Amino acid sequence: MTGVVIVGGGQAAGQLAINLRNRGYAGPVTLLCAEPHLPYQRPPLSKGLLTGETDAARARLRDAEYYAEEKIDCRTGTRATGIDTAARELRLADGSTLGYAQLVLATGASPRTLPLPGAELDGVLSLRTLDDALALRARLATGSRLAIIGGGFIGMEVAASARKLGCQVDVIERESRVLARVLSRPMAAALADRHETAGVRIHTGATVAALEGEDRLRAVRLGSGDAIEADTVLIAIGVTPNTDLAGQAGLTVKDGIVVDSACRTSAADIFAIGDCCRFPHPQYGSLRLESVANAMGQARTLAGVIFDGRGEYADLPSFWTDQYELRLQMGGVAGPEDEAVVRGTPGEAGFAVLYLANGGLRAAEVLNDSKGFLATRRILSGQAQASEQQLRDQSVPLAELAAMQRRTDK
Repeated sequence: MTGVVIVGGGQAAGQLAINLRNRGYAGPVTLLCAEPHLPYQRPPLSKGLLTGETDAARARLRDAEYYAEEKIDCRTGTRATGIDTAARELRLADGSTLGYAQLVLATGASPRTLPLPGAELDGVLSLRTLDDALALRARLATGSRLAIIGGGFIGMEVAASARKLGCQVDVIERESRVLARVLSRPMAAALADRHETAGVRIHTGATVAALEGEDRLRAVRLGSGDAIEADTVLIAIGVTPNTDLAGQAGLTVKDGIVVDSACRTSAADIFAIGDCCRFPHPQYGSLRLESVANAMGQARTLAGVIFDGRGEYADLPSFWTDQYELRLQMGGVAGPEDEAVVRGTPGEAGFAVLYLANGGLRAAEVLNDSKGFLATRRILSGQAQASEQQLRDQSVPLAELAAMQRRTDK
């Protein structure tokens, strides 16, 4: 047996290897990274790496010396192609096999594609990997024309980065507003206003009929017949979890590799963490999350499970996005029937949308107010309490809600 084998090269995979060693796990740890890079963080790909504020080396979780010192066998450019659960072996693309005592699938997700005429043209890109980010950065010269298909977090983060570099930016979104699937209408409107102030042209309720050009991309043809001139198109319409390896091995898959609260799959000694897995949450039910906080939390939990057999993942779902000078932090998962309560002035520090259900707080979106967000986290996680009246009271800053509870307890 070769101890713990981790398939993946992102935040969840790399963090698990680090956490195992920090816990004191002394057995063999093998990291199989399909990309030719050491495990790295993905948030800089749409932000600092594009603007030049950071570089590829700083995006790494650890450098090569760390893996050598900690005796972590980190194999880059190594792709797993199959799992033999009976033999406890992993098949690799080079034809070799690798045994495991525990196998962890941290396979991440892949960008969705659009089957459009012209999708093969030079200049049509997606953004998921470090190489994707480097290819996009090379095209974002001042005055270049970028069209982004998709107005979710990745699309809008790239739009902000490209405008900082002086690019012309058009965002094309088929819904009636950007960020419709991830944010409340008031918060999404505040971010959209900031983009438009920066010069981003946002086209909502728009579909794409074709990408046009001969040798390279020239324009995006909308379903309305209008054309948007572009040198580069970024397709940013979301991702799908990488579950092929799990599915072929007979593991339970349902929009993600299904795991329990200890990150165990339906097969013995096989686990899954990060963007690729679907897990039960005690407050919010069955979830599949694409966030750094989730990747790190599950890596921490699983390290405990592997080390001493104990651990349950129940972290509060948390997300963040940076666009221009705005930092939006989110906690919890809103339900379709929750009431959205707006606090503060749109676009200004402390602007927040709180989701209320059954008289209590279920989720929160907080803009440029880290202390206020931490207060909502304490309330959401049960470390503090706030009445519905207090949550609605505009005269009480969010940051004081948890403090009010502490004063009440004295």
